[in-house]
Amino acid sequence: MRDFYLLSRALFKNTYSLKKNRGKTIALAALLFLSISPILVMAYFLCLDTFQNSNLGLLTLQALLFLANMIIFWTALFVFPSSFYFSNDVPQLLTLPIPSRTIILAKTFMAYVSSLLISVLFLIPVWIAFVQAGVNGLGAVFFIFQIFLNFLPVLFVIGILTILVMRFIPFFKNKDRFMLVLGILSIGLAVIVGVGSQSLSGDAMEIVQEMLSKNPQLFSNALKIFFQIPSVSESIYFGSWSAFLISLLISFAFGLVFVVLAEKMYLPVALTIGSSGQKRVKEKKIKASDPFMSYLGVQFKTLLRSPTYFSNLVLGSFVGPIMMVAIFLINPEIRQSLPMLKSIDLSAFFNLWTGLFLAGGISGFFLGSMNGICATTFSREGRNIEFIKIIPLSMSKQIDARLIVGLFFSMISALLMLIAFHYIFSYAWYYDLAYIGGALLSSILVNLISILIDGIHPKLDWEDETGAVKQNFNVMGELFVSWLILGLFVLLYFVSPSLDIFALLTLIVTIVLVGIFYKFVPKIVLKHLMNV
Repeated sequence: MRDFYLLSRALFKNTYSLKKNRGKTIALAALLFLSISPILVMAYFLCLDTFQNSNLGLLTLQALLFLANMIIFWTALFVFPSSFYFSNDVPQLLTLPIPSRTIILAKTFMAYVSSLLISVLFLIPVWIAFVQAGVNGLGAVFFIFQIFLNFLPVLFVIGILTILVMRFIPFFKNKDRFMLVLGILSIGLAVIVGVGSQSLSGDAMEIVQEMLSKNPQLFSNALKIFFQIPSVSESIYFGSWSAFLISLLISFAFGLVFVVLAEKMYLPVALTIGSSGQKRVKEKKIKASDPFMSYLGVQFKTLLRSPTYFSNLVLGSFVGPIMMVAIFLINPEIRQSLPMLKSIDLSAFFNLWTGLFLAGGISGFFLGSMNGICATTFSREGRNIEFIKIIPLSMSKQIDARLIVGLFFSMISALLMLIAFHYIFSYAWYYDLAYIGGALLSSILVNLISILIDGIHPKLDWEDETGAVKQNFNVMGELFVSWLILGLFVLLYFVSPSLDIFALLTLIVTIVLVGIFYKFVPKIVLKHLMNV
């Protein structure tokens, strides 16, 4: 037990220690909380109204537990293999004079802590609404315990599957292959679910809604894919001791299976695990090249050659636009309305140059702020951050290179939207120049904001590449700042007498903001990085 405590404490400090960036980390966490607080408030009022005025309280509770467990499931898919097999600390831990069970339990504890943060954030507003509605006093007490325990079966199942896959499928013993396949599968699943949910016709959706209203048990049964949800929800909603004990028994049973399998199968695989196989490097002639172009090439190669970065950042940046384009292409209602939509003369409603410029600006703004490439640009350096301080290339040039990389993928995402525009509407192709101009300006702005946020507070202390992108709050911090700037443009819209004036003011303000950020971001970033 003492070894477990000491090892867990060391891993916890290594992962969550604020160190000398305490103030920045707290500020970023506050920004993150503020950015999601509207969603938490909406969840609170929705639950309060349902618990007080509806007979669907149990079903609502089950649905929210399902969502929380789904998020934890998705996160654990990456956390378990990264932490147990591909983390840089695994070789050092395996040499310690402690049993493998201690390492397994300590690693599991760290996965538990990261999942607990999601559970607390997601379920605390529901608990407050549950208590205020006065549903069940004993259930409110059980609710507190279940916030800490409800997701344990999910973690153990992911752990069991990870151990079995790594033991019996040698293909996945290579970190790069494992992360690439997992990333592609998760992105593909997200696209399929998103497109599938939107491709149902209106009649089909009405049929589904009618079935659920007449028989809510159908929906409840669908949520039982996480098999602990019925006992967890009933222990809370009815204050049932038997349901509470059953939920504990489920967690204990799967935990026992996980520990037994891990003790027998973890160590032999962990000792033989590898990253990219060492390849024989051919001798190359060194040629003189422009430093900026060389640095730019390195930035592109880092994204494209790392399976973790490629699947999460590059492919991830295309999920949104591909999903939207696919919805437009296969949605039956859109296909039925296509002849009518193509016959509409858009110029009768607004100036096409103005409309396409604003559409491009909106696409570039949202797609550029969500891809995470520039928001993790310095974090991806990790412990090699000192390298960028000593290379013979100014910080402004380095930021230009990083900006170009983020801008390249942001613009590809934005240009994909033109496929949907031309599929639905008929207009001359040269109006796309206005769209491209708007997308370019807004993408430059949000990518500069991303670089600033990550330059001020880079996440450098990570054990594997997944930690640089999956557990990096800078993406959320950049989103919050971007939304603040978006509020400025919303204000301009309401004070503008016409759409053309609004577009002109948007153009001027965006150019001014880009100029300000472009001038001061290198100085601010360099000042902070020199203190890292």
